[in-house]
Amino acid sequence: MIPRVLFTLASFFYVVSAYVSQTTVKYSCQEGSQVLKLDNASRAIDCEQTWTAESIPIGSFMAGSVECNIPCINVTASEIVISGCVNATLTVICNQEHLAEFRIHYLGIPNNPLTLQFFKKIHRHRYGICASAMLLLLIFVVFSIQYCKSHHCTIKNTEPNHV
Repeated sequence: MIPRVLFTLASFFYVVSAYVSQTTVKYSCQEGSQVLKLDNASRAIDCEQTWTAESIPIGSFMAGSVECNIPCINVTASEIVISGCVNATLTVICNQEHLAEFRIHYLGIPNNPLTLQFFKKIHRHRYGICASAMLLLLIFVVFSIQYCKSHHCTIKNTEPNHV
């Protein structure tokens, strides 16, 4: 019994202290679905692959079993297709000759070039601000004139009159 417990503890400490390789890959997000690919997928084909976004499982691929949850559209041994620009992490665990684990963090970089419509919206916005300012100025002038008429305002001429 004691050797079995010691073996279990030694295995646990080996698994806990095993080195986990982690890399980060930035990808350019386009409008619509994104395809995140696993480079060298052949080395992970018989491994457990789990995709997460913000620590929430979105997809997994294991021999004979595939799961795909929103925003996942499709998952295979070499890639995941997702809807939208999502930061995702792929965790691969292999238990062939020895336990190995690696993670790839995919960071989505939005690629939204400024379109002509965007600039048109900015110009319409600026024209709207100018038109509003002019309208307020006109209202102020009209009310000032009305105030002066009702209160018999006079403007005093302080310059000398030349004849």
